[in-house]
Amino acid sequence: MKRQVWTSILSILFVLLIAAAVVMTGCATPNDNTGNGDVGGENGAETPETAYGAEIVAERELGDGAVAFTFTVVNAEGKATVYTIKTDAADLRTALTENGLIPAGNKGDLVNTVDGITADWNVDQGWWKLLANGSMDMLNYGVDDAAITAGADYAFVYTKGF
Repeated sequence: MKRQVWTSILSILFVLLIAAAVVMTGCATPNDNTGNGDVGGENGAETPETAYGAEIVAERELGDGAVAFTFTVVNAEGKATVYTIKTDAADLRTALTENGLIPAGNKGDLVNTVDGITADWNVDQGWWKLLANGSMDMLNYGVDDAAITAGADYAFVYTKGF
């Protein structure tokens, strides 16, 4: 009889232990950006990630126009700089050129340098993939045709090969 009581007690404790473990596992929130200003894992905070799956290492604001949009640059190492850009420009090429993020170019020119980083196909098959709104699908148009609207979200992601 005593053995049966101890077995029952141990079974109940085991079930409670499993239930506590399940509840505690649900308490963790990976990549929780609490808005405390920690970027890059400082002060024990988890590293926030962009919608493009890259670690955010810097966040900056540029420009002084009437329309604000987000522009993310993901380098070859998967590190991202996120810009909030305020502009009066109608297209992405103009907004990025005005703010020194890409060199001046003509309509239709390929963008090889973004935020001071040059992609060179002949070196590492590098090129810049233009993305929008958190999607990893490349846009079927370029910086000249990417319209700037309030809240727009664009990214150039350093890509190697196809």
